Amino acid sequence: MEKNKKVIKPEFIFKKNKNKLAWRKIEDTLVLLYIPTNEIYELNRTGAYIWDKIDGKKNIKEIIVEMCTKFNINYTQNLKRDIIKFIEKLCKWDIIKIKK
Repeated sequence: MEKNKKVIKPEFIFKKNKNKLAWRKIEDTLVLLYIPTNEIYELNRTGAYIWDKIDGKKNIKEIIVEMCTKFNINYTQNLKRDIIKFIEKLCKWDIIKIKK
């Protein structure tokens, strides 16, 4: 694990870094523009669903449970791990942050 890297936990709540972003949904893909560097990120259908659920109110576990219900999948440790990795990536890109 990297030094000073914060461990993401399922009870954490995140919010979008809206003042640094512009985004648009194009079919099943979400395209994000990180304004400070003009970097563009594409999120697939699953990533776009998680992005939509990051609202500063729901924690990661609640998002996973909603996702399982919507897509009729089982809540597993692998699913939780994969979603936390995705959340970590969004944090690394500075497009979401932990709600204080």
